[in-house]
Amino acid sequence: MPKARRYLIALCAVLGLSACVPGAAPQTDATLPAEADRDVFLTLAASIAEGGKPQAALAYLDDYLIRYPDDDRALLLKADCLARTGHPNEAKNIYERLAARTASPPAVAGLGRIAAGKGDWATAAGRFAQAYGQTPSDPRLLNDYGYALLMTGHPGQAFTVLARAHELKPGDPFIRTNFLLAAQALGRRGDISKTLAPLSAPERQRLLAFLETWRPSP
Repeated sequence: MPKARRYLIALCAVLGLSACVPGAAPQTDATLPAEADRDVFLTLAASIAEGGKPQAALAYLDDYLIRYPDDDRALLLKADCLARTGHPNEAKNIYERLAARTASPPAVAGLGRIAAGKGDWATAAGRFAQAYGQTPSDPRLLNDYGYALLMTGHPGQAFTVLARAHELKPGDPFIRTNFLLAAQALGRRGDISKTLAPLSAPERQRLLAFLETWRPSP
């Protein structure tokens, strides 16, 4: 069985997907897998990472990158997993290579998250702004950028960015919380009441208490 297909079956097993790799014509190890197979592999690896198993995703990605060392999608996913597992410098090296080679907005945003993790909010905001110029409808990026703007003392800009993120993904609790922070900073009580209205009473109370105590870091 070709190595690439063994990876796919192993990934499916991790996710509990018994039939996610449909039957296909046999391939030899010397034959590159179909692009669709590579897409499935990377989608599954991303699912494993998002499911709370970034170390497992890294194991599969390292095997995959031995065979396809220049696959930018796999490199980006590896950098994301490294950042999640406490290896920011290794992640930064990959993000920088990708950003220099392809001007990849996700790689630039990754550099922003590395800077944010070190408390360098000015650099983070600049990186997020750069990525935002190319991908203005990515809710995760908008959330990161908006929060960086809050942390650098720009609540008006933050509110605009976070309002867009909240409308794009209203059910995301992190985006909702940051939107509420921006609204609080501007004294927009109506937006706060409207956002809190659909939530349960305990959740509303928790968020209101958080809004009252939160302050941007110096």
